[in-house]
Amino acid sequence: MSAEVRSLLYVAYDVKYLSKDEFDHMIQQPEEVGRIIGGLRASVQKQIGR
Repeated sequence: MSAEVRSLLYVAYDVKYLSKDEFDHMIQQPEEVGRIIGGLRASVQKQIGR
């Protein structure tokens, strides 16, 4: 999912919907959310014994 968000951010930047500063700030967020979700997934799997 984060890949789709990043892709759409690149499109928004390319068509000048986002400034460089906005793009630079926003492009980091999907990666951070992906890491958080990955950690949560691992924690849940560990708790249920997978």
